[in-house]
Amino acid sequence: MSTNLKMIPQWLKIIAEGNQTGCFQITDSRDNTIIWNLYINGKNLHYATSNIGKKERLSYLLKKVSHPQSLPNLEFKDNEYKELLSWGNSQGLSEQKIQQLLFNLSQEALGQILLIKDPSVELLSNNKIEDPIGNFSLESLVETAQKSSQKWQQLSVNFVTPFSRLYLDSEKTYDFYQFWKKQEQSNSRRISFWLLNLAKKKCLYELAEERQVTPLRIAYYFRSLLTKKIIEILPFETEEISKKTRKVDSSTFLKQDAKSTNLTSQPVVACIDDSHTVQQQIKRILEAVGYQVLSITDPTSSLVILARNPPKLILMDVKMPEIDGHELCKMLQRSQRLRNIPIVMLTAEEGMVSRLQAKMSGANYYLKKPCDVNTLIDVVQRFAPRKN
Repeated sequence: MSTNLKMIPQWLKIIAEGNQTGCFQITDSRDNTIIWNLYINGKNLHYATSNIGKKERLSYLLKKVSHPQSLPNLEFKDNEYKELLSWGNSQGLSEQKIQQLLFNLSQEALGQILLIKDPSVELLSNNKIEDPIGNFSLESLVETAQKSSQKWQQLSVNFVTPFSRLYLDSEKTYDFYQFWKKQEQSNSRRISFWLLNLAKKKCLYELAEERQVTPLRIAYYFRSLLTKKIIEILPFETEEISKKTRKVDSSTFLKQDAKSTNLTSQPVVACIDDSHTVQQQIKRILEAVGYQVLSITDPTSSLVILARNPPKLILMDVKMPEIDGHELCKMLQRSQRLRNIPIVMLTAEEGMVSRLQAKMSGANYYLKKPCDVNTLIDVVQRFAPRKN
């Protein structure tokens, strides 16, 4: 190969200059769950793909390079290569466009493979692609893939790949919020997206697909947080990720000791809303600025829970099953123990009538959903100020 030989790993030179046919399995020594497959025919490549994270990787890449009307079954229980060909034909793609698609997928894979410094390489000579429609020059693929791998190298973050799962622990959300404020981001929905999804331990491929950017761009944007380990880099796991979020519901909250949850230093804000999505959003936002959130999804049990653990502020949805928010608000006003706790109503409706209804129910303030992050924080700090 004539393409910058000094830049190409020795093991890849041996493959490219040989006359082998079959599948070379490239295992990353830093994480042996990450395995790449190179289907080689002499000095040419038929296809390159990963053994793990097929759904996450190919969903992102197919949408990026081909803008399909629909995606194939990304589980690939049989033969990934043949299923991609069949899918391409069903999309009405010409053979030339399918070849270009396979080239682009292989090029991205090779860009990641070039980052592996000391891989384990094994040739499976019986594992071949039958009747391939593409026979790409490995040299030309390496030449273009090198540009991508060099950008990842310049990132200078210890072992982060598109398969890496990014995780923001609830204890570090305040640091994240401070970082976000320095970026002068005015779009509050974006910070809500990151607070929710970084808690779910999604990999960079998934995050990139949802934000419609590249995994590398996300890694660069959060480089300082990754370096400081405010955002943790977790390995990709093929099994279902458990404990995606640290949910604090009413039952666990009642069992917790005040010292363990540090209630003396963190004001408690109760959120009564039957939507788990809203609960997660508010919990992540308020924890980022130093509040403890008591999440209550069943309004019928809210009076008992609140009586045992009176919060500094109550956020309450208007439309809930069994008990209407306005009705629940009036019930709280009749409780001697809870009547002085300020209440902020949350509703998707807006207008003078809705505001008047909230006021007549005894609410102190009214917020429209989805909540603007800065407005939510300002309102909470107004009614439940933190001492520090």
